[in-house]
Amino acid sequence: MATLESLAPRFARCVSLFRDPSAKERQKAEFRALILLLKDTPVTLRVANGRLELNGVPCQGDEVTGLVQRLDLHGIGEIALAADPPPAQLFELFMALADQPGATDIVSRLAAAGADRIRVSPPVLPSAESPPLVQAPPAATKDVGARQEIVPSPDAPPDRKSRPLGTEGILRGDAWQDIKSVPLTGVPIVTHDPPPPRAADALPETGHAAPPQDGDADLTLHTDRRSKERKAPPAAPAPASPTTPPPPPPPPPPPP
Repeated sequence: MATLESLAPRFARCVSLFRDPSAKERQKAEFRALILLLKDTPVTLRVANGRLELNGVPCQGDEVTGLVQRLDLHGIGEIALAADPPPAQLFELFMALADQPGATDIVSRLAAAGADRIRVSPPVLPSAESPPLVQAPPAATKDVGARQEIVPSPDAPPDRKSRPLGTEGILRGDAWQDIKSVPLTGVPIVTHDPPPPRAADALPETGHAAPPQDGDADLTLHTDRRSKERKAPPAAPAPASPTTPPPPPPPPPPPP
C-alpha cells in the first residue's frame, strides 16, 4: 500500500517536471524512480468524480489535484500502464501530457510512437436517465390513391368472419378512397339536386309569370278597384285636315 501511495504523487511530479524545461536533472531523477516502481506493478490511474484513483484506491494531495486537472485538460479519464513499460513509451506519455492540447490527441500520438504497453481512454460520462418514450404520430395516409381499390360485389352476402368490423376490420383506413362505389341491384340512384327557385325569383327571360301569393291577391283586387273608379279623360277633337275645303256658308233666311 505504501508503494501505491507514493506512486501517484511521483507520477504527478513527473508530469509537472516535464513541463519545466529548466528542471532537467530533477526530471531525470523522478523518471528513473518511477520506472523502478513500475517494474513489477501494473498501474491504472482513473479520474472518478473529480478525484484520482490508483488501482481503485483514492489518492489525495496538491500534486494529485494538479494531475487531475491536467488529465481533464487533455480529455483523459483513464491511463493503464502495464508492468515494466518501455522507458521510451513512458517518456512519450509524459511529453504528451506536458504539452498543450493540439490538433493531435494523446491517443493518436502514442499510437504513432508505437506505445503498445500504455492505454489511454477518455472519461466515462455518467449514464443519463433514459428519456420517456414518445410515441410517434401515425403516418399520414398519403398513398391511399396508390393502393388497389376494393370493388365489393353488389350481390355477394357480407363476409363478417374474414373481414370483421371494428378497428381490426374494414373500418380501418379511408373508406371514401379505399372502397370503390358501385351501383346496387334494385336500389334507385339517389341524387341530391337542390329544389328549383320560386317563380318570383326566376330570371325574366324564363317567360313564366309568378303565381300570386296570398298577400299578392289582396293587392291585385285593390288595384283593379282603383282603376275602375278612375274616369277616362275626354277625347280631344281631331284637327281639321289642311286639304279639306271649308264647309259652305248657310243660305240666307227668306224674306218676311
